[in-house]
Amino acid sequence: MGYNLVLLNLADRDEHGLVAKTARSIKVKRPEKNVLVSVFCGQNTVTEIPLFGLMNKLKGAGGASLERSDAELKQARDRCSRADKIMLCMHGLHNNVTHGYASDTIGTAATAVADYNQIADLMLSVLPAADTTYNLALIMCYGARSENFRLDHQGNIASGDLKSSFAYQFYRRICLFRNVRMTARTGATGFDTHTGRSMVETEASVLAHADQEEYLRLGESQAIIDNYKRLKDSYTKAASGGSEERAGRFLAMDTKFRQNPDAPTVSGPEVMIKSYAQLLRRKEGYQNIISANGDRSKYGKYGYTYENSLLTIFAKYPEPGVVLHSGGLL
Repeated sequence: MGYNLVLLNLADRDEHGLVAKTARSIKVKRPEKNVLVSVFCGQNTVTEIPLFGLMNKLKGAGGASLERSDAELKQARDRCSRADKIMLCMHGLHNNVTHGYASDTIGTAATAVADYNQIADLMLSVLPAADTTYNLALIMCYGARSENFRLDHQGNIASGDLKSSFAYQFYRRICLFRNVRMTARTGATGFDTHTGRSMVETEASVLAHADQEEYLRLGESQAIIDNYKRLKDSYTKAASGGSEERAGRFLAMDTKFRQNPDAPTVSGPEVMIKSYAQLLRRKEGYQNIISANGDRSKYGKYGYTYENSLLTIFAKYPEPGVVLHSGGLL
């Protein structure tokens, strides 16, 4: 039989973003079959459905359900009812467990599109009530990560932390009304374009990213960056008093501290340039950790099931996996 996969897009309004890359990667993993095979076994299909319009309608309804006669909703329900797997795609942050994010164009910062309650309400509209079980993958960076994001999510996670993740809060809202198996990831998520396999950020990389972000957001760090930019302009831009001769002097000072961030200073400008060089050194240290701990396949995936009032949350990797919770809803 052919394999029908549906990508529900709450991640990118731009057609060249995460969802488009995901679709290309999946087609590598599940390529179209030749004509003879497809006649007997059916064709593999990957269908993308943008959900931004339906989300706007849901928000505008003031808490009311979407109209079942809505053509956009009918198409989504029809596709999902026949899907072997559904991927709900959105962006996520390591330090936010309440909202999904979307970007307008590649390279722009993602902004919150909805919270987990609103996204759950939309999914309950999109997934028809059925006796069959939906196979849902939450393709969202840090979706399964707890509010205490510094916990080692490759180890055992306490129930109080498990239930704080976006993935669990979302799943709890839908599992009472639909039969759904769901997976989510603990780190930044992507796909290997050569194999089609999903890739997940390692624990060491998650923490290095978080440390770098926190360091660069410090008021002291921002002041160092701003002082350096102003100083550079004053030496290199004519409108700010710069000249060719001054630009040469700035380059000499900048090179001195790029080569040795601990070199002694002999002037006020050198103090500012040295501080900036040391900031870059620290940033490079974080980047080295990230580079040395690259994304991995078969890593950082949690599974969620709810059957006969039994909630099971398990970490699929490292194999054979481990059950993190088995019991009532958290």
